[in-house]
Amino acid sequence: FGWRLADDVLALTKPDEEITITVPENATVADVSRELKEKGLIEYEWLFRFYCLYSHAERKIQPGTYELNHLYDYHALVNGMTPSAGVRATTEVTIPEGYECEDIFALLEEAGVASAADLEQAAANYEFDYAFLQDLPYGDKNRLEGYLFPDTYQFYLNDKPENVLGRFLRNFESKITDDMYAALDELNAKLEEKMRANGFEESEIESAKLSFHDVVIVASLVEKETAKTSESASIASVIYNRLCSKLYPCLQIDATIQYALDERKEVLSNADKAIISPYNTYTNAGLPAGPIANPGINSIRAALYPADTDYYFYALGEDGVHKFSKTYYEHQDFLASLAGETADEEIGGDAQQDTGAEGNDADAQPDAAGTEDGGNGNGT
Repeated sequence: FGWRLADDVLALTKPDEEITITVPENATVADVSRELKEKGLIEYEWLFRFYCLYSHAERKIQPGTYELNHLYDYHALVNGMTPSAGVRATTEVTIPEGYECEDIFALLEEAGVASAADLEQAAANYEFDYAFLQDLPYGDKNRLEGYLFPDTYQFYLNDKPENVLGRFLRNFESKITDDMYAALDELNAKLEEKMRANGFEESEIESAKLSFHDVVIVASLVEKETAKTSESASIASVIYNRLCSKLYPCLQIDATIQYALDERKEVLSNADKAIISPYNTYTNAGLPAGPIANPGINSIRAALYPADTDYYFYALGEDGVHKFSKTYYEHQDFLASLAGETADEEIGGDAQQDTGAEGNDADAQPDAAGTEDGGNGNGT
């Protein structure tokens, strides 16, 4: 026990990690001790209070925002919260749900937090110590796509890019609970049962088992497809129903094509939908290669707790609400109604209804799991 006390006072075995702490006006030593404990900078609040009393540190600590480090011993922590340490300028930045890494980096650069180039470099190559990033390969500037949690942050101006990205990752980690990991196990069990009922081999079922990274991918798709929280769980259900289907193995989500293109388009062409990319869900079965945006907590929860439906299609109505359909013919009938036609006029009767032939072709169902106009369901 004595060794642990000494380690806390002298920071003998603590990691090299910078932490931002704010000392409010009229904060007491007890308040500061509690904040240091919550941020992991000290282990024993009572011991730090005793040190402050012994060293008269309460006279030194002043209100302000400071950058401290786990490597700091008690003496350095106190000195780091004094006027001589300097109060760094900060700025508030709000990251909207559904922003891609590229968008976030540009926003942070505009706010003076860090350059987009430095953020891309750190995202691609910095070794962040989080289990959810463990299997993601280095070298890709979009390696952290899906994990930069949308929120409102106070950032230092001209900060180190790894510190900035670390703020997002710590926030993401704090939002993911043990119950969510348990929900993933339950979700996998339900999907396995559905795949087995649909005639998949056991080897196929085993290889299709979802990881938490897969859940983040699905959440990013949901985030891009709808801005309505009331629709999120149903959108997720369509995605999972297709993943468990032999009739409709491709998700055909336009937002994945937009992510793969060099620039966004108002309407996707058939050539766009045929591009060679691991993100092309028109030509590749299953999930895209990775997340296509940074989802909020509602989309993450929708991906973990999808609605129980038999829907395989959806399209955006004129009222801004998605219409969900169980069959291809029902889906085409809705699209035709938007154009003032009938399904028979558009597809020549019911010859294609759920045949698994033309009815399963991406061009025959232009937005099988997307919107009528080739854009994203939430306009992002």
